[in-house]
Amino acid sequence: MSYADILAEKRRLYILRILQKTPGLHAGHQVLRTALADKQRQWPLSAIREDLQILAVAGCVELEELSVEGMPSVLMATLTEKGSEVASGLESVPGVARLEAGE
Repeated sequence: MSYADILAEKRRLYILRILQKTPGLHAGHQVLRTALADKQRQWPLSAIREDLQILAVAGCVELEELSVEGMPSVLMATLTEKGSEVASGLESVPGVARLEAGE
């Protein structure tokens, strides 16, 4: 596994953990990017969108594309029960890092 793959898997876990702590268990891709910046790294919006698609295929999030005329669309992610279990380390899915002790 490459270093980039490891970072991507950790980023997906962080996304689930952020959603788990967010009121309503949902957030837009731009808000998630801002929250991920606290992890000492900036990520392109395209990477966050791709991660959300991967998490949706794994059943960890549900996605909804919201758009208003004249404005960029927002990809809203809502945490599922499975996603919450992955974020808590109770379940694992391919492509998402496992929760480490002390995290």
